[in-house]
Amino acid sequence: MQFSQQRTGYHYGASTLHGELGCWVVITVARTAVRNVARPLPVGSEGPYLSYVATPTALSLSPLSVTYQTPDDGPVSLPAASVVFASGGFAGDGPGLLAHYRPDLAGMPSTNDARRDNAHSLLVGAGAELVDMDSVQVHPTGFVDPKEPTQPIKFLAAEALRGEGGILLHEGRRFVNELETREHVSAAIMRLPTKEGEGRQWDVTLLLDPGACSAAKTHVDFYVFKGLLRRTKVRDLDDKVRAAVDAYAAGVAAGQDVFGRKSFGHWTLQAGDADAEVCIGRVTPVTHFTMGGAVIDADARVLNANGGQIGGVFAAGEVTGGLHGDNRLGGSSLLECVVFGRIAGRNAAKAAGARQE
Repeated sequence: MQFSQQRTGYHYGASTLHGELGCWVVITVARTAVRNVARPLPVGSEGPYLSYVATPTALSLSPLSVTYQTPDDGPVSLPAASVVFASGGFAGDGPGLLAHYRPDLAGMPSTNDARRDNAHSLLVGAGAELVDMDSVQVHPTGFVDPKEPTQPIKFLAAEALRGEGGILLHEGRRFVNELETREHVSAAIMRLPTKEGEGRQWDVTLLLDPGACSAAKTHVDFYVFKGLLRRTKVRDLDDKVRAAVDAYAAGVAAGQDVFGRKSFGHWTLQAGDADAEVCIGRVTPVTHFTMGGAVIDADARVLNANGGQIGGVFAAGEVTGGLHGDNRLGGSSLLECVVFGRIAGRNAAKAAGARQE
C-alpha cells in the first residue's frame, strides 16, 4: 500500500512538537521509567544478549523466560509472565537484516546506530510472522559532517528545513521539488552521480534563505552549533549556486516553480540581494526507518503465520510491521510508539496478572 503525501512531514504548524525536541521528551521519560525498574537489563555492544524460551521455568509457573548475558556476569535467566519487544528497527543493521532484505541499500549511511538486530530473530524463534521486511525508508537528507564526511552514521536534516523554504542543489542547480515525498526526493538524489571516494554518498547542498533560517531558528541554531550548517553571504556563494538562488527567488516572487513546488515556506530572499545571509550544508540520502517487522494485532499481541497469538508476547514500535504500508508518512513514528506502547504495556500487565492468579 502507498500512504504518501506531497509534503514533507513538517507542515502541521508552529505549535506542533517536532524532531529532536519531541524525541528528547520521549527519551527522557523512558529513561526515568527504566531507571525506576528494580532489575533493568544491561545493554552490551556485541553478540546476542537476549534469548527467549517458551517453556515453564523452575522458578515460576510463567511459560516464558528471558535470558541475557554480559561479559562480566555471563547468562542470567529471568522468569517472565509476559514480554514486550520494543527494540526498534533494523536500518542500522547494514551487514545483517538490511543486507538480507535490501541488498540494494548496502553501503549507504544511516541515521541509526550500527548494530546487529537480534530482536527479529528472537521473535521468529518464538514463532512470530514477519511482514514487509523489504520496505525500508530512505530519508533524502542526512547531514554530511564536513569534519567526518565518511562517517556512516548521519544526523538527520529535519523536514522543517525544506518545509520552511529550504532548497536542494547539485553542482549549483536545483533538480527536484523539495516538498515531494521522501521516496521521490531520495530517488531524485540517487539518480545523480555519487561523491567520488565516499562510497554511496551524494554531494547535495541544502540552502536556506534568511526567511527560512528564521522560521526554523531552533533547528538551524542547533545544526550550526554542531557544525552541520554554516552561515554565509550570498555574494560569497559559488557563481552557479548564486545564479540558482537568484532564479529560484524570482520564481518565488512570481509564484511559479519549474519543478512544481507550490509552497515556498517562509522564503523572503529577493533576486540580486548579495548582502543577504543564507545557511548552507551538505546532505545525502540515508537509511532511516524500516516498515517491516513482527505482525501484531490491535492489542499489540504478536501473531504467528496462522494469525494465532503467541502467548505472553507483545510488541510495539518499529520492531513491528504492517502498520505503515510501503513507506510511512513523516511524523508518524513517535505516534506509533506512544499508541502501541501504551497498548502493549497495558495488555502485557493484564496477561501477567492473569497468569499469576
